[in-house]
Amino acid sequence: MAKWYLKLDRSHQELFWALAFALVVFAGLCPVFLLHGLKGYSYPLGWFWGSLAGLLLFLFLVRLPAAVFKDEKVRKYRPFLWVVVAVFSLFVLAFGALCTFRSGWLGGFDAFNFLAAFGGFACPLLILAFLTLKDRFQKNKALKN
Repeated sequence: MAKWYLKLDRSHQELFWALAFALVVFAGLCPVFLLHGLKGYSYPLGWFWGSLAGLLLFLFLVRLPAAVFKDEKVRKYRPFLWVVVAVFSLFVLAFGALCTFRSGWLGGFDAFNFLAAFGGFACPLLILAFLTLKDRFQKNKALKN
């Protein structure tokens, strides 16, 4: 497994860690599904949809620009793909906000939590920032030595 990981380029390593963190947190939140009376079931679902939107946005930020310059077919659909990802991300966050703060507008439907969705959405971006800072500190330390 370590050899496979070391063969990955930087963007795939970042995607690996973002996906691993999202899955670990989701697995940790899954026991909350048993708390139906406490309305805790909204946290795992909010995390799932928020992390899915964040991972899609991460993929489009990191991987799509490289594919656009290599393939003419992808270049033609680039604006459409960006719109789809942006609308999906905004929909997940807006729907989570409605379910959390105005569930009466949806007939009492409160299956998604906004804070969990936002946390899942921000997770890949925070991991990207953490790994970038870690690499910079390592490079600066190597330069000083």
